Amino acid sequence: MARRALTYATVVAGLLLTGVSAGPASPAGFALESSCGSVVDKYGMRVGEELWIGLPVLENHADAPITVTGATAVHPPAGLRVTGFSAYDGSEGTALSADAAMMRPYENLALKPIRIPARTATTVYLMVHLRLTRPGSYTVDSFQVAYAKEGHRYTQTVGCGAELSSLPYED
Repeated sequence: MARRALTYATVVAGLLLTGVSAGPASPAGFALESSCGSVVDKYGMRVGEELWIGLPVLENHADAPITVTGATAVHPPAGLRVTGFSAYDGSEGTALSADAAMMRPYENLALKPIRIPARTATTVYLMVHLRLTRPGSYTVDSFQVAYAKEGHRYTQTVGCGAELSSLPYED
């Protein structure tokens, strides 16, 4: 009986140390080429206001087509909440940031699968929706794009930054 309890405790400790998740994590992908460089855009907002941060257009460097399935901020700070994402055709220029009212006249391409052919740049750019939930200054250092390629799901970090602050903007 003592041996069984010891074995059970060892298994539980092993599960806690290795981490048990509710679902499988998507492996890191490398098909996309996209970066904002070292630019950090600064925005002044009111608490409760939502801002849509535009990511740069994506290039698929893989030998197979990919389908973009989502975008989000990586580890958003406690004063910001990700409320969704959208995608727009950037052939007429890209919006660095906007709100829902500014983007209403344009078709949200994220309502359908966003397919990027192999070894191709796209004119579609993604927008991550962020809401300021409390006063303060908050920085998002990077964003993550989720996509599927050849039946497998991947996530890839896009190196862009945004600094959001409650009005008046504190520099």
